[in-house]
Amino acid sequence: MRPSDTQGDVRSYLGRFLFSGEDVFKKVGDLSGGEQSRVALAKLLLDNANFLILDEPTNHLDIASKEVLEEALAEYPATMIIVSHDRYFLDKVVNKILFMERDKTHLWVGNYSAYQENIIQKRAEEATKIAEEKKRVAQEKKREAIDAKRQEKEKKKKKKKSPPKKWIGV
Repeated sequence: MRPSDTQGDVRSYLGRFLFSGEDVFKKVGDLSGGEQSRVALAKLLLDNANFLILDEPTNHLDIASKEVLEEALAEYPATMIIVSHDRYFLDKVVNKILFMERDKTHLWVGNYSAYQENIIQKRAEEATKIAEEKKRVAQEKKREAIDAKRQEKEKKKKKKKSPPKKWIGV
């Protein structure tokens, strides 16, 4: 079952999948760290905020809880900034990647795997360009060395071919 747009359905959905059995009746203070994380995430999703910042939201979650979170965030209508090392989670949830390096920012539209493939392809293209440039520079240096040798030979030939100087004796 997927959560619908109604608040009651979302609560029912989160309640059934995040907690079961007697856990539903425990006080929040008696819950484990992972369970408290689930409560905090459920609270965030029920607040209907229009902007979420999530830092490693899958930490301390079991597989079932991760799946519920993935589904809830995939359908959540707000803008989100998610920091996570969980690549599988990012693939399921994000549709844009903002990559920052040094003084540049790049926006990639798509999931994390597509972004990674793009980066690998760009790096391969850059490596090819660098290799081609090195080859071109080496060829240019070789050509310059050949030209320098040729010019040196021509200078020597001119010196040999010039007529002897006449000395006038005193």
